[in-house]
Amino acid sequence: MSKWTNILKVGFFSIFMVGVLNSRSLGGEVDEKSQDKYRIVLGIEERNLLQFFIIIQAVELRSYLDNKNILYKEFHIETNRGIYFKLLDQNNISKVKKMLNDVYSHYPGYLLFNNQLSFSLSFSDKSISFIKSNTIRNEIKIIENRLDEFGFSGETVKRGDKATITVKINLQGNNTEAEKERIEKLITNQGDLMLMEVVDRVVKKERESTEYIMLTGANKNKKYSLRAIPVVIISKVKDARVGFTSNNEAIVTFLLNKYDMKIVSDFTSKNIGKKLAIVLNDKVYEIISINKGFSSRWKGHLSNNFKFQDAHDLAIILRSGAMLAPLFDIRKRNGDTGIETGTDKKEPNPCKSKVFIDSKLAASEAFQNNDYSKSLKLFKKAHQLCPSDMEVESIIGDLKNVLKGKQ
Repeated sequence: MSKWTNILKVGFFSIFMVGVLNSRSLGGEVDEKSQDKYRIVLGIEERNLLQFFIIIQAVELRSYLDNKNILYKEFHIETNRGIYFKLLDQNNISKVKKMLNDVYSHYPGYLLFNNQLSFSLSFSDKSISFIKSNTIRNEIKIIENRLDEFGFSGETVKRGDKATITVKINLQGNNTEAEKERIEKLITNQGDLMLMEVVDRVVKKERESTEYIMLTGANKNKKYSLRAIPVVIISKVKDARVGFTSNNEAIVTFLLNKYDMKIVSDFTSKNIGKKLAIVLNDKVYEIISINKGFSSRWKGHLSNNFKFQDAHDLAIILRSGAMLAPLFDIRKRNGDTGIETGTDKKEPNPCKSKVFIDSKLAASEAFQNNDYSKSLKLFKKAHQLCPSDMEVESIIGDLKNVLKGKQ
């Protein structure tokens, strides 16, 4: 037997053993442990992203002015693109201008106009991509929190192409279609919780301004006139739990964190006799009459004839934090079920595929039977499947030398 044949005999034995072990793993343990994966590709609803971002900035800016005891008037959002206000003391002009530039100068599309006491800051469409990038990072963390609270293990949440988020969840074999729909609602619900001032009477001229908005009640039976800039936007509650009324109706109670509670306490103590609306995802759930300033022990609640399961999931959403924009399932819109079995079918690894391993095994067996031409053909097939396998590429070269020596 030639030198090349001896070398190949040893090499093929090693490949044969590795192939057997791999094939056992693929056909045995991995199959026993494999689970169906529910794959959801999420996109961001951009339509109201910039508008909601500006509302958030308006709430934060107003809170800053109040905390610094900076007097102002005519504070409002103009044309859903910017914030306008007028200071009452010229000594505060440089301080406010510096603060705004420090916070927003790195935002593309940000513009600040200052004319004596008047300030107008705005954001153009150039800001959207920057805001969207930050939004995705925020949404990924929130989805992870929600799935963790929901009790899932083995899930992965990562950024995808074209500003998408890919979520993969290991299913346990007993998940019905209703359960998959429940999961989707859990991870796409914006959870945008706000307290807003109710305006009982608005004159016609004011209705045409951007100072007020109309929102529908959660039961869709009534509309409410509210100030466009919320008293507070609650990014994350201190706690949220399922509770029950005296009629055994499921409700969701929540506690505010210290920072948000201070804002609410200050507002209610200065606005006795007015009303607050508890708003979730642009729907009014509760109207509260302000009879006295709310204390730190104040507890809010949401009710809408909830089923217990719906109330439970909503409590998870509130505890996990609010998203900056609504999400939607791209694959579902395209008619894809999102179900995958075993490994990710979209990104398979050909070097670990059963076809590749079987080709290596068949090539080794052909060589053991002295059928070198067949062995070379099968190794070439394996190399086409996995060009990065340098060992297979080396053996092909050796086999060619053996066949050449036999001619």
